[in-house]
Amino acid sequence: MKIKNKTHDQNINFNSSLFHIIKAKSYQKFGLKNQDDNRIKITERGIDEFPFVKTNLNKIFYYDNINNILLDIFSRYEFSHYEIAQPAHKKYGIHRNHIDNLTNLKVDNKTRKMLMSEMPIKKGDVVVELGSFYGFGTMKLSELVGEEGKIIAIEADRKNFQILNKNIQMNNISNVITVNKGIWSKSGNGMLYKIKNQGNSLVPEFLKNNDQDQIEIDTLDNILASYNINKIDFISMEINGAEIEALLGMEKILSQSRLRIVAAGWYEYNNELSFHKIVNILQKNNFKTFVGVQNRVFSLKI
Repeated sequence: MKIKNKTHDQNINFNSSLFHIIKAKSYQKFGLKNQDDNRIKITERGIDEFPFVKTNLNKIFYYDNINNILLDIFSRYEFSHYEIAQPAHKKYGIHRNHIDNLTNLKVDNKTRKMLMSEMPIKKGDVVVELGSFYGFGTMKLSELVGEEGKIIAIEADRKNFQILNKNIQMNNISNVITVNKGIWSKSGNGMLYKIKNQGNSLVPEFLKNNDQDQIEIDTLDNILASYNINKIDFISMEINGAEIEALLGMEKILSQSRLRIVAAGWYEYNNELSFHKIVNILQKNNFKTFVGVQNRVFSLKI
């Protein structure tokens, strides 16, 4: 098995992200009024175990590298790729893959109308987030599902997990369960290969020449059973090449009805992009599948 990240990198979409981020920083620096981004202002910076900023949104964001925090607030929280019904030009995705959404899928109008109705995250949903990183997206998911919903946020890296918990705790979020495990097709121990904090992967071919940590791995079926969670509504998978192995550990979950799954499909797997294998697994489990322009897979069973 060969897995390589072919398109998922730190390139910014210059037609949206970089322009607005530079603009927001300039407006903050010179105290100018910004009609587009005036909701986002950093009002305080500090260190409390980890660096943090407070914003005028009454949110606090903990992070490891304070220099990039405004970029991540834009791309992971304020203009989150979890809002999949939002047009791409209204989002600031740090990765060009995050431009994929329901509005630019290559489908007919009837199918798009169905997807726009059925796919987005809704109030009361139980959502599994695989690859929670520092929790900025988790914070957005918490808002999207509301008090009656629940988020199971799973992050493999220990330091990332500490910061994730800090963000959940300090923002008084009560509808999130956090889990410090790697998601795989079996339980046991696995090696997490690391390049910075976001580029971690359980797939040795992906980052085998970098630092590594031994971590606990498990299937999503096992994790949900341990929390007595029998029904979920939505799964987000962005775990740096481990999406296929994760799906192979979801036999019970994939048998559910009315389940939606969004998965990163832009990695190279056995000399082809991974969305091919992801689509194959999902279709065998009676999901309807759709692939975005940047190879994000949207799927649902209704």
